[in-house]
Amino acid sequence: MRRILAALAAVAALGQARPAAAFEFFDGRLSVHGYAELQMRGIGEDFHPENANLAQWANILNLEIEADLAPDGIGPFDAVSAFARVLVRYDCIYTGCGMLPTWRYYGDRANRVPRNLATARNNPFSGRLLEPDPDRSRFHRGHELLTIYDTPLLRELQDFGAANLQPTFAPIDDARFAVKDQDASVGNGFFILGPWNPDVPIDPDGTLDTVPDDTIPLPLRPAVGAPRAGGLDPHGLFVPSAKYVRDFGDWEIEQNYSEADLAWHHVQSQDERELKELFIDAELFDGRLWLRLGKQSIVWGKTELFRTTDQFNPQTLALSSLPSLEESRIALWSVRGTWSFYTIGPLEDVRLEIAANLDDFEPLDLGRCGTPYTVWLVCGKTFGYYAHGFAGAGLVGERRPDSPWSSVKGLEVGARVEFRWDRFSFQISDFWGYEDAPTLANFNEYERRVDWRSGRPLDVNGDVIYPDRDPDSVLRLHPANRQLFGVVCSSTKGIAGGLSDVLAERCLVDIPNSDANLAAGITPALALSRAVGGSAFGEGIIQTITGLAGSPVTVDLVQLNRDPNDGPGAPTLQPNTTLSAFLTDQQEALFGCGAFYGTNCDIEGFDLFNAEASVLVQAFPQFEIGRPVATRFVPGEGLVILPGARGPADARYDPLVDGCVAPGPFGCNAGDLGRAGPATSLLDPRTGELLRNELAAASYNFMVLLAALGAATGNDPACRVEDAFTCAFVRGVFAIAGSRRPEVRAGGNGDFGRRDFIWSSGSEVELRYLKRNVLGFATDFAHDGTGTNWSIEATWIAGQPYGIQSEPRGWGRRDTYNLTLSVDRPTFINFLNSSRTFFFNSQVFLRWIDDYVKDDAMSVHGPWSVLGTFTILTGYY
Repeated sequence: MRRILAALAAVAALGQARPAAAFEFFDGRLSVHGYAELQMRGIGEDFHPENANLAQWANILNLEIEADLAPDGIGPFDAVSAFARVLVRYDCIYTGCGMLPTWRYYGDRANRVPRNLATARNNPFSGRLLEPDPDRSRFHRGHELLTIYDTPLLRELQDFGAANLQPTFAPIDDARFAVKDQDASVGNGFFILGPWNPDVPIDPDGTLDTVPDDTIPLPLRPAVGAPRAGGLDPHGLFVPSAKYVRDFGDWEIEQNYSEADLAWHHVQSQDERELKELFIDAELFDGRLWLRLGKQSIVWGKTELFRTTDQFNPQTLALSSLPSLEESRIALWSVRGTWSFYTIGPLEDVRLEIAANLDDFEPLDLGRCGTPYTVWLVCGKTFGYYAHGFAGAGLVGERRPDSPWSSVKGLEVGARVEFRWDRFSFQISDFWGYEDAPTLANFNEYERRVDWRSGRPLDVNGDVIYPDRDPDSVLRLHPANRQLFGVVCSSTKGIAGGLSDVLAERCLVDIPNSDANLAAGITPALALSRAVGGSAFGEGIIQTITGLAGSPVTVDLVQLNRDPNDGPGAPTLQPNTTLSAFLTDQQEALFGCGAFYGTNCDIEGFDLFNAEASVLVQAFPQFEIGRPVATRFVPGEGLVILPGARGPADARYDPLVDGCVAPGPFGCNAGDLGRAGPATSLLDPRTGELLRNELAAASYNFMVLLAALGAATGNDPACRVEDAFTCAFVRGVFAIAGSRRPEVRAGGNGDFGRRDFIWSSGSEVELRYLKRNVLGFATDFAHDGTGTNWSIEATWIAGQPYGIQSEPRGWGRRDTYNLTLSVDRPTFINFLNSSRTFFFNSQVFLRWIDDYVKDDAMSVHGPWSVLGTFTILTGYY
């Protein structure tokens, strides 16, 4: 209580400050004036007092120095003057300044988050289905910040029995996060905000490289080098993409600020710290030419809040909600000159002004995640950097324009003509420069890249990766995200320990490749091969290995067909029952094994890193009806299905490549191509309907195997094999197969996107600042009858960039038209304030986007945007 009273007393004392007075020297040629100010603001959800918290406690000292260097002129100059402004700002919100515990929400010691940012709940859906006994609990207990283990990234793995999370993420587990609900097509999504605390470094480059990668090496999944700190070669849990290595060093990152930096507002946009402005004014030719050179703000707009024609200076938007332009403009080193033509015909005060920015490029300063007035979407930028550091996918940095002294491409220039006619003043302007807001652009997309004709794997350059290729080359040029696969592997150690002690040290995603002896010489690879093949022998093996956990499970599988190009099976007991005995080379390749990958599917197992996820999970109950399976978009061909995954109803179906699901097509009947008997009809045991393709039967068998393992361990008491969706193993494997965009170019069909494993999807993205041209018109005038002042600004921006999901690059250009209308009126309201006027101002901003893309494909909602403000200002001192 004593601290609160002390804080209120300090606020009251500052609130009684007197108007600033100027100090003059040298007969008035040098003057110093300024002011001190205290800004206190609070935010709260829906104006509920219990949700409110103090969000700003800024102490400001502003000093302005004006000097008449040559009031009578010097040389060719009629007059020369100088101006400097120094602004010192310290925000107690991060420390409480020893009086209030505001640090609980912001700064290094923060342990809470505003309630409106702690809204996330568990998503009760798996794919399109509601989970049995869904958990809708919140991630946040109260509104405390979360560790990385408590976020949606890892909490489910933790509940699932993963025993290696802490050793995996120890190098980065000092960060704290908030999680906010986000709309999703089914259920709810999550938006992770953080790292929240500024003492956590934001590093997009291999933050887990000191953690070992223990995945089992295979020819097209080679071993990764030993862990160590630093370097761009693959080592530990760091396998950079070829494009990342190629462009490394081209990006800037501006998120690493200490608590003191934030409190003193020492961020990247404030290059000269407390020096806000410093320029020289000069007049020539009897005042017709006016020049200003130095660190300055070039104000071309006529409204007070929205930057419509005012384009030269970016803003600091994280100072407060809707800060004034005067407060938020970022002054830049620039030059401007104005030539006065005076009167031309009926036009008065005709002036031509030309200006250029000479500073290094400065974008909008949107703040850092964890600061009070940073828009929560900006946390996507902070977390994007952080995620790339450990996952290899996410945001790598900003690719900023060249500085004007290193390339003319970095120059930003503009010109305007001003004149008056009667009571109206007009301005026509044109600005040629860069967008202040960045555009998100993919520079590398992870994928399972294969030749659509043969099914052979390709590298990032489009060349076939043969099994005897140099392992180092495979690691560097593989198109999938090996780093993320390694992180998932390391994170999932221990989950299979409930099935057998010999698997306790193996990770979940490479168990299919383990040579551990489960029982009687049965390895996981052999068990998986027999089970997915669907033979009666495979059913018996499932009963044997589930018996290891004390609960043998009996299952019914669908045996695949032995077709003319299948096999040969592995030289083991009953070779005709192994997976390779039922599949062609192209079909095996869809499981990441076989001749194309230099392995035997029955001995080394199939490889989840190189497998086609949509093939593997197509029979799972969550898989949407009609979702594309193994599709690719090929220019000139359209949407195609990879060889081995096609069924009789699909174009290019070939039983000698894709196998048979029933008698009928040539190659599937008795006597066709040396076939002794007809193909068996592969029916879905759940519906009795014919399966779409032969690998759908393999997917069904894989699902049953997962359900049986889940039922046997005893860790999932709700799991019932006859209803596989009840089993956490089934839902967990499906969860790592994310959906791409539902567009043909992304392999979708317009309604659904193809499902890929998370290491075969996702992107590395960068922020770019694109060139633009802004043509503007503005006018202002006074209306005597109402005592109002009117200002109107309009601009046309040709080809402004927007995020557009339907575009191959993820963004596209659209012409944008902006209009701002401002009306203000000063007036006395004597009974409220007899000594000062009230200033009423209303502004309306309208934007229209040409050729708007519907169906939520664009990052903005609707072609029209309207925003209005109404402000009342007065003073009592």
